[in-house]
Amino acid sequence: MKCANCGGKMTADMKFCGACGTPVEHTEPAAVDTVPDSPKDKADGTRLKKYIAPAAIVIAVVILAGIAWSIFKPSNYGKYVNTFRISQTGEQIIIQYPGKDKSVTNGALGRVEYSLDGTKAAYLINDDADFSEKAGYNLYLIDKDQSMQIATDVYDMVISSSGEGVAFVQEVFGGVGKLSLYRKGETTAISDDFPVYGSLTISPDGRIVGYNALDDDGDMIGYYYDGKQKELGKDVSPVAIANGAKYVYYNKNSKLYVQRGDNIETRVSLGEYRYLIGFNKDLSQAIYITETDSGTRSYITRNGGEKERLSGELWNILLPHGTMWKHPILGIDSFANTYYQSFDDAVYRITDKFECTRIIREAEAPQLSSDGKTITYQRDDRIEKINGSKEDAEAVKLVEDEVRTYIAVEDGSAIYFVNHYDELYYQKGTNKPVLIGDGVQTHDGQSLVLYKGNKLFYVSDKELYVSTGSKGTRVAGIDGDVESVGMERFDVTVFTYDHNEACIYRSIDGINFDLVYQEQD
Repeated sequence: MKCANCGGKMTADMKFCGACGTPVEHTEPAAVDTVPDSPKDKADGTRLKKYIAPAAIVIAVVILAGIAWSIFKPSNYGKYVNTFRISQTGEQIIIQYPGKDKSVTNGALGRVEYSLDGTKAAYLINDDADFSEKAGYNLYLIDKDQSMQIATDVYDMVISSSGEGVAFVQEVFGGVGKLSLYRKGETTAISDDFPVYGSLTISPDGRIVGYNALDDDGDMIGYYYDGKQKELGKDVSPVAIANGAKYVYYNKNSKLYVQRGDNIETRVSLGEYRYLIGFNKDLSQAIYITETDSGTRSYITRNGGEKERLSGELWNILLPHGTMWKHPILGIDSFANTYYQSFDDAVYRITDKFECTRIIREAEAPQLSSDGKTITYQRDDRIEKINGSKEDAEAVKLVEDEVRTYIAVEDGSAIYFVNHYDELYYQKGTNKPVLIGDGVQTHDGQSLVLYKGNKLFYVSDKELYVSTGSKGTRVAGIDGDVESVGMERFDVTVFTYDHNEACIYRSIDGINFDLVYQEQD
């Protein structure tokens, strides 16, 4: 059986969930009436059976479907899958796929842009590693099966979050270039007057491009293209555009606006803004920061409506480990029932009614587990966790004191932590901590990196180690003194220094590390 609160596994004799402490209600089977049926009752029962049995089946199917939906319903947070990686090593471009041989070609790598889930990418390369950027790049589109060139002499590009469309600028001369859209094997010319300092954005499905173009007087005009060119106005810079142009966000004179399509009558002013925190996946919601004479404030806008102020001064949205992200779009369905941290270290929940509730008054390094409600955090020298979805929930102390830094596993069931004696421990729930290693580095760069939910990489005595909850083992194949370890998506990146030589090693499978950069000091 499973806990109704957190989904943790339980046995029939348990009175409390071992993971979250929720009391378990054991329902006794109903008593059976043993009074014999009369002949009339039996006759009526026979006639009813042919109706009751199918109805019972239908009811059972409905109940099972409801149970299945509650168990398997999609998470609010979209997660990365195994993804490839494109990188530059010396004069070579390396494309690595998990579990496959890497592809190597000579040349210079320009910018790389991945789709939201990381399964597709657009990238710019030039066959000559010593080329001048003014000569332009070749544009490639790649997925897990193939890589194909789609344009030449490209200056800039952007790929949609779905990976289905790429908008690109090429043949730049005098600061003005040609803007085109590539989608499903076809290239469509959009504008010959795109200024290289202009804005460029693309809808999630890759069908619509928001951009700037210069008019005959040299003024910058905002547009979007959905098969036809739609004007947004003078001095307008498109910020983001939803599928079907349902929501069009743009900046004009340092103010943020949203409207439906090119209908100016639907325009809503969202005020002066400093920067965008992010959008949900379909761009129906946006969180952003304003900065005026009265101070810095956080707001959310929903469905093209007026701004709504959020409590506190928002600093960071809490996302479970491995959540997809492609600025400015987060891999999240809705900001309802999500959490954020303010600059004063308080943690708030945005409710399903988009009201703000403070969950934790003071929390250092809060981490949200994959269930979307368990928050682990550090306070002073101790570590606690709490069910953020319950208003009256009480924090559970995991480690009492002497904690320097920590990291929680993806599902929140365990933590790794380093104490003030540079000792690394693994602790499952409130069980006794297990010593993993000592001499653990925590002061230079990133020191603890979580790979795919529970595997921890860490630096100890200038060596790289890995643990999955037991005593750490040294990672082979890395030369020199390890200075730090970091991570981007599923890339584990290790920085070393040896005899005046700086090196970077990278792994995308969490097992094999390749030397991707080497430079003599």
